[in-house]
Amino acid sequence: MFAHEFRKKSVKIIENNGGNNNRSNYNNKTKPKWNVEILINFLIIRNMKHFAKYDCLIGTLLIESDDEFITKIDLIKDIKLLENIDFEQNSLVFSDIKLWLDAYFVNKQILINPKIKFIGTKFQKLVWEGLQKLAKFGQTITYKDLANYVISKNKQSKMSCQAIGNAVGKNPLLIIVPCHRVVGTNKTLTGFSCGIDAKIKLLEHENILLDKSGDNRLKWKIV
Repeated sequence: MFAHEFRKKSVKIIENNGGNNNRSNYNNKTKPKWNVEILINFLIIRNMKHFAKYDCLIGTLLIESDDEFITKIDLIKDIKLLENIDFEQNSLVFSDIKLWLDAYFVNKQILINPKIKFIGTKFQKLVWEGLQKLAKFGQTITYKDLANYVISKNKQSKMSCQAIGNAVGKNPLLIIVPCHRVVGTNKTLTGFSCGIDAKIKLLEHENILLDKSGDNRLKWKIV
């Protein structure tokens, strides 16, 4: 049962058990019990995780939702980990992210971003926000670029690129928050949570879709 369906049922139960002005009903000891049970069950369902999967050129993505927002997209390296997961392929929030991923992997006409929610520290959220704003399709940025973004937002005098790198490495929303487009200052390919091979495939994919060639191609170095 999805959260929005549960809300409707909860409201009906509250109305049926406490919707009149009869004082004897108001004092009925079972009424608070019903409300507490409804509240507890609602909070449980509200915090439930929902899952879908998506197969793409870098492997199988596991998509996580709270039934309203996409909260995590990760590459699954061991398919056996998916065996005991119940997938919900047809919910609206999963339909939206799949349309977005289809657009990304099939053509460069990226749709409006689906509803996502960052779960992390204030600093991490700022870095992930910077990734979305600076690292456009078919372009790369550096950790220094992200550091300058954070400096401008926080009005700081300096920012550690290592701290930026740690936040980028904890990005929970693969591809849609494009941490694969971050390279070193000298265009070197640095760490990527899904592995350097996956990073190269995504960058090459964007090169091909944009028909980039020669000096216009995205360039990087492997060290």
